[in-house]
Amino acid sequence: MTRLSITIGEGELRLAVHRGLLRRFHKDPQSLVIDELGIQHGTSRVDIAVINGILHGFEIKSPIDSLDRLPKQVSSFCAVLDKMTLIAAEDHLERAMPLLPRWWGIIGVRIGPRGGITFCRVRRGKENRSVEPLALAQLLWRTEAQSILRALGADKKILRLPRREMYSHLATTLELDVLKRVVRGALKGRRNWRDLSPAL
Repeated sequence: MTRLSITIGEGELRLAVHRGLLRRFHKDPQSLVIDELGIQHGTSRVDIAVINGILHGFEIKSPIDSLDRLPKQVSSFCAVLDKMTLIAAEDHLERAMPLLPRWWGIIGVRIGPRGGITFCRVRRGKENRSVEPLALAQLLWRTEAQSILRALGADKKILRLPRREMYSHLATTLELDVLKRVVRGALKGRRNWRDLSPAL
């Protein structure tokens, strides 16, 4: 890889990711692409999430970004996402790679002589085998958790529980594959999500 010589910001790099790496998902009616997906009630946010048959996160680190938050982000993202890809400036890769689980994909960012952004795959991602059911259930809004529980035949007492107890009930009642499916369905069914990525 050629060393980055032109500074780009996160916003410019994010747009290049949407227009390049994720273009096929934007065109796929079965996929939803969203910016800034909150994890664990918003304590962490993954830069871009693609929701289709899996939940795939993309974390972007531009040349001017710090990696100080990456260890905490790794912990949060590993609890929820089926796949995860780091998209990072070349200068970050040496420091970032030891912080990442081996199942994470890694894509390096290269800047051409005229400032064009291109991407180079460093490591292909694999499936996360350590998704935590409770953390996954916490992606749901309270009303979504109630609707799912109601469909499962839960009584009114359960539907009035505090949201954390409802999440816990879902996490212990449903098989993980079923929970993944209903959570993805709820996310894709939202109609007033303010952080949807812009149409390309």
